[in-house]
Order: sequence, then structure tokens, then C-alpha cells
Amino acid sequence: MKVLQLDVDSIAHKAVKPEASIYEEAKANEMHKFSNALVLMFTVEKGDKEEYANKLIEEGSAFAQKQKISTLVLYPFAHLSNNLESLDKSMALYKHMKEYAQKEFNGTVHAAPFGWNKELSLSIKGHPLAEQSREYGS
Repeated sequence: MKVLQLDVDSIAHKAVKPEASIYEEAKANEMHKFSNALVLMFTVEKGDKEEYANKLIEEGSAFAQKQKISTLVLYPFAHLSNNLESLDKSMALYKHMKEYAQKEFNGTVHAAPFGWNKELSLSIKGHPLAEQSREYGS
């Protein structure tokens, strides 16, 4: 599992249209905006397990707590790998991540829709740890 962890001043996104043959229900063109958030842009790769997803959420939550961030945005982003898991397994793991984040994260959790083309706007903070690349699993 590959992840870009971003400490942002703001994030805005909206679902445009389904991109994959398997996708979550979402309202097209509904804008979602958050400020002072931790964004976890992730890719589910072949062989990824719930334990990798749990560690991603736990480490992101710990970072957010240290930075006094109260919003977590989960953002599926298949563009980080060319070793993608199947759509059905990826969506199942994403569902697990959302449920785990609701339990683990002490704040608001927002999840961008899986399987959609999305418009995205980010304003990333300028401190040394604002942009981090992480990898979980083998």
C-alpha cells in the first residue's frame, strides 16, 4: 500500500463521473471542502491486507494528533502504483479503512468516493513534514 500523507491548509474535491466498473455511490458535482486536514492519498496494491491499512490509519492519526489536526480525508488515488489490486478487493479494503478510521481517529473522517474521476484542489502547508510518502506491506 502506497500513500501520500499531506498536511493541508485546504482540500476541495468533487466527484465528476464514475471511472471504474466498480464504484461507490456518490453525488456527481457535489463539492466537499475541508481546512486544516490530513489527507491520505493511497493506492491498494496486490496482496495488501487490513493490517497495512490499520497501520496507515494509526500512523496518520498519531501525526494528526501531534499537529492538532481534527479532520482526516481518505482519498483513493490509484496513480501511485502499477501493481493495483482488483477493484472488488480494493473497494473492500477501502471500506475497512473507513470503518477503522471512524474508530481510531479522534475527529472528523471524510472519505472521497472510490472509482470516480474527481476534481481536486489542494493547498499544502509549508513545514518539513507536510508532504510524506509512505509504504506499507511488502
